[in-house]
Amino acid sequence: MRKLADEAQMLLWMLDEDEVCVFLNESAIALFEPRDKIDIWSWMEYVHPDDRDRALTAFYAAKQARTACKIEYRVVRSDGSVRWMMSTGAPCVDTEGRFRGFAGSLVDVTERYDMVERLAYKQTQLRLLTDHASDLISRHTPGGEYLYVSPSCEHILGYSVEELIGQNAYDKIDPDHRQLIADEITRQLQGDADSQPLELRVRHKDGRLIWLGANIRVLTLPTTSEYIGAVVVSRNITEERLAKEELRRREEQFRSLTTLSSDWYWETDAEGRFTFLSEGLRNAIGIDPSAALGKTREEMSIDPSHPGMHAYRACMAEHKPFQDMRFALRFPGARKVAHTRVSGEPIFENGEYKGYHGVTSDVTAEVVTNARLAQLAAENQLLVENSPDLIVLIDAGGKVIRSNQAALPMIGYHPDELIGTDYTRYLHPEDVETTLQVLREQDRSLPLRDFENRCIRKDGAVVYMSWSVSWGVANGAMHCVGRDITERHQARAALHEAVERLHGVLESIGDGIFTLDKNWRVTYVNQIAAAFFDHEREGFIGLRLWAAIPSILDSPFLDTWRHAMEGGKAASFQTYHAPRNRWVEMRLYPHAEGMSVFFNDVTQKREAEKALWLSEQRFREVVQMTPAGYVLTDANCVITSVNPALCELTGYPESQLLGTTLEELFATNPLDTLLLSNQSLFELNGVEGVVRHQLGHPVYVLVNAHVRRDGAGELLSVTAFLTDITARKHNELQVRQLATHDRLTGLPNRVYLDECLSGILGYAARGQISAVLFIDLDRFKEVNDTMGHAVGDDLLIEVARRMKQQTRHGDIVARLGGDEFVVVAQCPDGEQSARRIAEKLVAAIAEPLELQGRQVCVGASIGIAIVPRDGTTKDELFAKADASMYQVKSEGRNGYRFYEQPLEDLDKPEV
Repeated sequence: MRKLADEAQMLLWMLDEDEVCVFLNESAIALFEPRDKIDIWSWMEYVHPDDRDRALTAFYAAKQARTACKIEYRVVRSDGSVRWMMSTGAPCVDTEGRFRGFAGSLVDVTERYDMVERLAYKQTQLRLLTDHASDLISRHTPGGEYLYVSPSCEHILGYSVEELIGQNAYDKIDPDHRQLIADEITRQLQGDADSQPLELRVRHKDGRLIWLGANIRVLTLPTTSEYIGAVVVSRNITEERLAKEELRRREEQFRSLTTLSSDWYWETDAEGRFTFLSEGLRNAIGIDPSAALGKTREEMSIDPSHPGMHAYRACMAEHKPFQDMRFALRFPGARKVAHTRVSGEPIFENGEYKGYHGVTSDVTAEVVTNARLAQLAAENQLLVENSPDLIVLIDAGGKVIRSNQAALPMIGYHPDELIGTDYTRYLHPEDVETTLQVLREQDRSLPLRDFENRCIRKDGAVVYMSWSVSWGVANGAMHCVGRDITERHQARAALHEAVERLHGVLESIGDGIFTLDKNWRVTYVNQIAAAFFDHEREGFIGLRLWAAIPSILDSPFLDTWRHAMEGGKAASFQTYHAPRNRWVEMRLYPHAEGMSVFFNDVTQKREAEKALWLSEQRFREVVQMTPAGYVLTDANCVITSVNPALCELTGYPESQLLGTTLEELFATNPLDTLLLSNQSLFELNGVEGVVRHQLGHPVYVLVNAHVRRDGAGELLSVTAFLTDITARKHNELQVRQLATHDRLTGLPNRVYLDECLSGILGYAARGQISAVLFIDLDRFKEVNDTMGHAVGDDLLIEVARRMKQQTRHGDIVARLGGDEFVVVAQCPDGEQSARRIAEKLVAAIAEPLELQGRQVCVGASIGIAIVPRDGTTKDELFAKADASMYQVKSEGRNGYRFYEQPLEDLDKPEV
């Protein structure tokens, strides 16, 4: 039985009156080991628990009524997966009419369920793109009152927004349908998060009943799960309902002419001609089974070349079983083509092939349904592609997956150009961050409605857009529907300009307005005012002020009302209206007949002003308190704002810094790279610069800067913070000086000389001639030993000074230690240039020195190596210059000598 549940695709069975299986086809029997008794209960062990009672109930009802039955249910495989099986059966009676049991077939129909599910999913995906383009969106209190309604209400219900705000939605819903809404709300509150669509009858303003398709989303507090209202998305489905009713009426007419399809059992002879057909054929096709006896499927086939017929003939030729083959047949006497799914197996008697038997299902309805679903998918596709709105599908990474054809006329790009690109590249640069922030903060379980931003067309023009965005649950993709509102935006701007021009006359357009007579009775009220105070206009008129607005009696501005009426002086004030939880600005204009009152909601303005004030206050405090200098410039790099830290850092008061430029502030401007970056660089971090102090000394700073640019990339402002690193720079210079210079003479030491030589040797490789002069003082040891180390130190300091005087600015004079010095000089004339330098050094050092009241004379022995003639490495040059210097010492000292290659080296063969 386990193998039957896991593997059987089609089997034929027969149960006796005790529900014991007395017949199975051969392929089914081969799947399991024989057992003494197989009954319906042993099979039910493998039926899905949720379907078991339903299957048994249907079977026993058919058994009791002695009627045929058809049941579809799930079977659980050994790996835990399920598959769908369709079981059909009919009662068996003997020749005397006595009931002998049931016989039927069991066929795997999992593929059909999977196919329908996939088609439904595709239809749902397409639906997500167009579902809310022009829907009616509303928000309600727990009692059903409108808190918000979208402008489409006038088109759908006939009411304006003002007429619906504060009204109860249940008053306009058919009483028979109100319970549907209550049940849906209860279901969601009990934990079922999915919104189920409802179809409701609603009373239009003109009195007629219309049908709305509504999706309700319950709103609860995140912390307490308290029910606080609901958001409803509705659309007019009246025409759809009428179409469905018409379709249902036509289908009922069709059913009255035909019966529901059923499977039928068949047998053929060795030539493929039908020898038996069960009554199921009559139930399914509506023809007498005897009409098809003697016919073959090829003779009734609509298309003998159909692949299904080829496969059928191949199996017949090889006497192989086949399963779920599909082809269309026209049975004798039938008016329509029957789409069939056939499974069969060969019959052998004593090894001799006799023909086939099997089961056929009429799948005409399935084929028609699939065709209709395909048609609906195509229609939805046409709806998307022909929509005047821009419909875009964007993945979770921000890449465009799909777009309709509206992209070309709306933003100038063909849909194919958008695929795979980041959607933010098409947004106005100034709107990118705002758009991303809104999307980040949006609750993705709710759609985003009427979000406006700007896009840049391919030709550079700006397009104003209004967007509706929803998110896919499975993949997080955004389903975006955008509408070009450029004309509306322009009209809005023009209206705003007109309002500004006529503000003196029409100062209260859009305000709530009502008028009072001298007895404080309301004589006129507009819709905004009536809705705000929860009144119908007719009920508002005639009431005294405190009856119409009871909260006025407790208002601190009660005397203001009285003084305005009695004194005839206009007054205005802002007050909090508790029932609405809103701040309003009241303007009272007394006149001869009484008083006109204008008011408008200033809640958002107050909140925005407070938020702006707090933000600016926090920013000022941070800027004023930060130890780093702060500077802000305009587009011309003129300073417009500084903080105290910058004044202290530069020594200038704020008044002198404002109006100066960055070029005047910096001695070396580190911001040139940022300002001249061809519009591609926006930030600069950790860059060193030098500021001019008022006292004239340089101040070393570490600069972090940011530039703001417009849509064209032109500079708008520069913001920079400057940190004083002067002490650090001085420390670094001092450490560098100690590491690279001789403490006694101040001359560069061996470390500095090694660093410089690497560059000089590099120039020598490109043909530049230099000289290395090794200098050793003559008679220095005598002076140092006889007159003391202090005199020796003074001698070295004076010699270093004279050597610096006799060399050029770019030459290097270094002390290696003791009385040894090195001069490295550029010599464009080779030995001639080096000779002039050596002669000047010998002469200058030989001049007598006055040290501690005594005249001291010393000399210098100088060895010279020419670069690159005498070598191209430091060690080689130092060795040759040192050797030449010792040769001078041996020849009498106080002179110079160029390096000469020994004669024995000249005799060596060149390698």
